[in-house]
Amino acid sequence: MSEQHPSSPLHQGHPAERLQVLLELVPASGTEEAGDLALLTALHHELATDLQQEGFVLPPPASTGQKGAPGFFIEAWLILQQVAGAVWQQHAAIAEGLADLSALVTLFEKLLPVLKRLRERHARLVG
Repeated sequence: MSEQHPSSPLHQGHPAERLQVLLELVPASGTEEAGDLALLTALHHELATDLQQEGFVLPPPASTGQKGAPGFFIEAWLILQQVAGAVWQQHAAIAEGLADLSALVTLFEKLLPVLKRLRERHARLVG
C-alpha cells in the first residue's frame, strides 16, 4: 500500500470539512485610496491569485449590478450608432450650417486686416 501525502494544509482535514471565509476589501474613509477603484481591483486580483496558488478555492465574485468593460463598449457602440444616425438624418441642415460658417470665416478673414489697422490708428490717436 502506498501512503499519500497531502500537498497542502487544506487537504489534511477530512474531505467533508470545509471552512468558508468571506473577505471584503474596504478602504478607510478619508484616505486617498477611498475612491481608487483601480488600486482595489489590482489588490483583489493579486490576493485572489496568491490564495489560488496556495490551494484555496475561490467562488466567482458576486455581481455588483454594475456593468464591466464589455458592457461599456457595447453601450458606447450603441450610442455611437445613434449619434451617427442622427447626424445622417440632419446632414442637410449640418451642411447648410457649415456653409454659413465658412461664409462667416471668409468675411472675417477679409475684415481682420481692416479692424487691425483701425485698432492701430485708434491707439496712435488716443495714446
